[in-house]
Amino acid sequence: MSGVGMSAMGRSAVGRSARCSRRAALAGLGGLAALPLLTARPARASAPVRRFVYVMVPGGWDPTRALSPVFGHPLVRMEAAARPGLAGAIPFVDHPGRPSVAAFFDENHHRAVILEGLLVPSVAHRTSTQLVLTGAAADGLPDWASLVAAESGDFTVPHVVIDGPSYPGGQSGSVVRTGAAGQLQGLLDGSLVDRLSPRPARLSPEVAALVAERARGRAEAAAGRAQTPRDQALADGHADALARAQALRGASGAIPWDTGGAFDGQVRLGAALLGAGLCRSVGLAFATERDWDSHYLNEERQHPLTEALFAGLRGLAQTLDRTLGPSGLPLSEDTVVVVLSEMGRTPIENGSKGKDHWPWTPALLFGPGLRGDQVIGALDAGMAGVAIDPESGAPDPGGVAPGPGHLGATLLQLAGLDPEAALPGLPPLTCALA
Repeated sequence: MSGVGMSAMGRSAVGRSARCSRRAALAGLGGLAALPLLTARPARASAPVRRFVYVMVPGGWDPTRALSPVFGHPLVRMEAAARPGLAGAIPFVDHPGRPSVAAFFDENHHRAVILEGLLVPSVAHRTSTQLVLTGAAADGLPDWASLVAAESGDFTVPHVVIDGPSYPGGQSGSVVRTGAAGQLQGLLDGSLVDRLSPRPARLSPEVAALVAERARGRAEAAAGRAQTPRDQALADGHADALARAQALRGASGAIPWDTGGAFDGQVRLGAALLGAGLCRSVGLAFATERDWDSHYLNEERQHPLTEALFAGLRGLAQTLDRTLGPSGLPLSEDTVVVVLSEMGRTPIENGSKGKDHWPWTPALLFGPGLRGDQVIGALDAGMAGVAIDPESGAPDPGGVAPGPGHLGATLLQLAGLDPEAALPGLPPLTCALA
């Protein structure tokens, strides 16, 4: 559980290191039951804060099923039953077999932004995933969620990964995974020990209390002997981690940890964690790389997945609308949802009626702080993204080709951070911001 907490000094130090590394990369491109009872720092529930839900669609979605209505395009044969749809000022792909797409945009267009033509310069899943989440194919760099989490003050677990990829880099002290098999819950209630084979004997409550008291005494003694800034930072970090872990354990009984392996279960868990003020952001994933990677029978595979995805996003939006946050207002009042896939699909089918990897992909954002009801960017005659003016969003040959770094800078600014500090020279797309 060492990743649950980190002292402010530790988080700032690794943050500076990560920013330096990112500059270089971009330029080149038994349970907790025995823990001593400590007074946990409360989350900054009363302070204005923007929360985030990150939804990853791993494997490469086909944007022409929902987000990219390229009807009449010479390189694309749209589905026979597909029609242009329009919700507010957002065009989308309407299809009688995918009613959830239209329903989602009808309900959320006013707070939604589509970023079209995002260039992720790779067609390899792992590299593209790392690029779209961190802005560089360099190991050790934290993703956008981890960067925001590291600067998020005293949340018990600033960023919780329920499912999907995560690149915490040097910010691992601010990120925790729940575990596909409920490992975090097992660690909190002590049941993780019972899953071991052979199963070790549990300590009696009396012995556990003695062990906890001994651990507390050693930690306090070490803190009292601290003579250097490094020793003090280690002592503070240890105390901070224990306090956060204890706070998480104390709240865990009211959290629906079991997702049932379904996206709506992830949504329930994420909303509960955000609503309890335990974290600032959660990471989710819809289906798997194997599901979405449609090199054969693209239409048969992408059609039901897209309908299910937008049904899930519609449910997520409704859950945020009806779940109260720490401020007493619905989570939708302060929570931005970011939906990404690491790549798109080629505009034409291959010999197996599939579509292969394509480096241009859209991104979907919805929530507060966005100038909703708009599509930013466009695709050219070759189905590649075009350069845009980051302030107006209009196509501009002298502008920027939107990439993961620009998206990351936009998210950092939404979070109230300085994007230039982490992503120098990569302007945020202020056209997306209210």
